[in-house]
Amino acid sequence: MKKMTEHIRRQLALVLALALLLSLSAVAAEDTAESAADPLAEDPATVLATVNGQEITLAEVKEVYQQIVDYYGTYGYDMTDPENAQIAREMAMSAVIEKTLTAQKAHELGVDGISPEDEAQLTADNDALWEQAIASYLEGQEGDAVEGDPAAARLDAIAYFNAQGYTVESTLEASREALIQERVVATLVDAGSITDEAVRTAYDDMVAEDQAQYEGNVLQYEYATAYLGQVSLYRPEGYRRVYSILLKADETILGNYIDLAARWEEQAEAQESDGEDAEAQPAEPVTWEQVEEARKAVIASLQDRIDTVYAALDAGTPFLEVADQYSEDADMKEEPFRSMGYDVHQESVIHDPSFILAAFSMEKPGDVSEPAVTSQGVEILCYVKDLPSVEEPTEADLAEMRAYLVETAEEEAYTAAVNDWFEAAEITYTEAGLAWQPTADEADDAEEAE
Repeated sequence: MKKMTEHIRRQLALVLALALLLSLSAVAAEDTAESAADPLAEDPATVLATVNGQEITLAEVKEVYQQIVDYYGTYGYDMTDPENAQIAREMAMSAVIEKTLTAQKAHELGVDGISPEDEAQLTADNDALWEQAIASYLEGQEGDAVEGDPAAARLDAIAYFNAQGYTVESTLEASREALIQERVVATLVDAGSITDEAVRTAYDDMVAEDQAQYEGNVLQYEYATAYLGQVSLYRPEGYRRVYSILLKADETILGNYIDLAARWEEQAEAQESDGEDAEAQPAEPVTWEQVEEARKAVIASLQDRIDTVYAALDAGTPFLEVADQYSEDADMKEEPFRSMGYDVHQESVIHDPSFILAAFSMEKPGDVSEPAVTSQGVEILCYVKDLPSVEEPTEADLAEMRAYLVETAEEEAYTAAVNDWFEAAEITYTEAGLAWQPTADEADDAEEAE
């Protein structure tokens, strides 16, 4: 309950736009929402409560209630359960009251106006959101239905979202509310109060957290950064950076080498196990000489191109210029690899073993490796530099950290302000609104979650 309440509080300003995209995968949740919403069939104009004299209607609260039900339905919550449905109703009422109080505060502060420029930008962003949602919806439909009549398929997508309660105007209105909320939040925190020292301390603390997680653990570091795309401010010791020139080989010649090398490795592993895996040994033993002959065959098949690359390097042409002209490594022709190359460790699991051997065969920055046969073809590497475990933060890094601290401070200040506004507000529930009124436990949970 605490986590659900906290999440809704933090996402209030974006809940409609978020739910629009989430509903793409929420067909099952759609049915759930309908069944859970059956008790809500009163007149949408029914007044449920007044907040400082401003009326809140069933239509307003029901809209947010549907978003909550759809959202948590997609994450496995059983929103047909009476207790969960009641929690969702109370959360919806709390969210609408919060939105109302925020709008009232914005008016009090004089930050509730929407200029023509603001409206133009909001409209453009909203249109982009709808195009993204429609495209995602169409991707999930049968190909023939979409290709047969794209215009009709688009209308079907729009009708689907309209049936869910999302219209271009409703999501645009949610964006207006979000903008006004941002303005209110910005008045609660003086961004200039966050000192350079505080920014650097926070940065160093994050470095220490990453170090505690990844120090001495190359496998976990590469899994998190290379496979999951996470950012770490610390890298295990022992990394170096290299550039690569890739020359692709004939698939048959290269495939023969890869096959023989794999069979030889399996055979060697079986022998190391003292015969326990004898059944796993290849039917036809492979010798190291065969592997070497296959490797040399790959080199020979590309010898002319290899010679051309080394001739250009020997003539003093910078490595990256030679790579631009001869390499078939698409990554090395684009950022960030174009500037940064590849980071490799002797225990790396994301690079070919031959690539790793070549990377660490060079003695000093600027050295160029002998041609290495990898699963991609033949690669020629240049040793760029050794990498420190922790790099001095750039101005951009510190600016990003400052923005994070400001955002965190604003979130905390907004949470505290909302609690104060709730306590000071005159909130009166009608008889119809009693079923939506947050309980004392709900209010306590909300305060603790913040």
